[in-house]
Amino acid sequence: MSVSKCVLLTSTFPTKGENFLRYEIPYLAAEFKEVEIVSTANRQAPTEPSEDMLRLRAFGNVQYLGDISTLAPQVAMPPISLLKPFFTDLRRATGSVVSFKKHLYRFATATRLRKMLIDRYEDDGETVFYSYWMNSGAVALASLGLARNSRVARAHGSDIYDENIKTGYNSFTQFCVENLDRVFSVSEHGRDYIVHKAGSPDKVAVARLGVQVSEEPVGQPLPVSHGVLRLLSCSAVDENKRLQLIVDALAHLEGTPIRWTHIGGGPLFEKITAAAAALPTSIETEFLGQIDNHEIHERLKTGDYDIFLNTSRSEGVPVAAMEAMSYGIPCIATDVGGTRELVGEDGGWLVSADVTPSELAATIKSFQAKMAAGTLGVMPREKVERDYNARTNFLKLPKTLKSVKVQRGRTVE
Repeated sequence: MSVSKCVLLTSTFPTKGENFLRYEIPYLAAEFKEVEIVSTANRQAPTEPSEDMLRLRAFGNVQYLGDISTLAPQVAMPPISLLKPFFTDLRRATGSVVSFKKHLYRFATATRLRKMLIDRYEDDGETVFYSYWMNSGAVALASLGLARNSRVARAHGSDIYDENIKTGYNSFTQFCVENLDRVFSVSEHGRDYIVHKAGSPDKVAVARLGVQVSEEPVGQPLPVSHGVLRLLSCSAVDENKRLQLIVDALAHLEGTPIRWTHIGGGPLFEKITAAAAALPTSIETEFLGQIDNHEIHERLKTGDYDIFLNTSRSEGVPVAAMEAMSYGIPCIATDVGGTRELVGEDGGWLVSADVTPSELAATIKSFQAKMAAGTLGVMPREKVERDYNARTNFLKLPKTLKSVKVQRGRTVE
């Protein structure tokens, strides 16, 4: 089969939350004659992709299903192919009201999306259907029996791990693994987790993320002897990202001149900024909120930061840390998900997932001392260039997608 078209299912692209997809899309567009993007959870009206995204022919949108009351029409006449996995996972999803709502929401959204995909693409041949997340999009694809088309999904972090997510359980994982033609985890850790949960090791592979590594020289960080330790973090401000942990750690560093810059907004923004305002006077804080990705890169390029901090409770592989490291900024990060594969020994320092504020503060001080002495011994830019370079990883991915074999014996139900 000569595959010429790719249908990419995303959640919110091109709005905030999936800016990192911009690294990958040009490589898909270069390999496939036609790329269509279906945004499955975008509250905004469909938007045409920007001109720099070559050969993107269409941009779809599935109406956002917001309130639980809107779900009833979706589940009134569900497809047979989704009923069995729905009831299989129902027991695990009834541990809380929130967990049950998410399970029902995923089932209803997949049902709706499945119908749209059949209506729009049933007669298409030579097409790869690619869900960027192992969420409702992947569930919908797994329920389809488009005999001439391959169906694959990416899996990152929140769509893999049952621990430390709000609902406690990701439903339909085994169904997706068994019925999709291939699942690609962004990390070895994620792949091992999926295989342990759902089996089928021959169907789950690793396809790493990547960022553009600038060929232009970047600003070199000033020696720490300049007087101020400059910390940077970039993430949503929510419970999972645990910015309060950074605030509490900095409180242990009274007397150390520090400037902490945070990029990103979220539901806990006001709470965190208020807590940071009470830090000792030796610690300056700067909260920039949500800013354009281009501006983030311009800031990283200056070499004006000494350490990047990631204190997430749960992660896939943190792209923001990857971007910072590509500019030579070492990282201190919690050892969760696939973060170890990015940071490890040569990208910075790992701290335990349950690190205390005093332990994090001690790590920052130790890092600072090693930087001042010139004995840090890490090469973050080289690490990203070797293992997380978009030019390598994303050039390979579309060819891999084209080579995926369609399962035999598939039927439409």
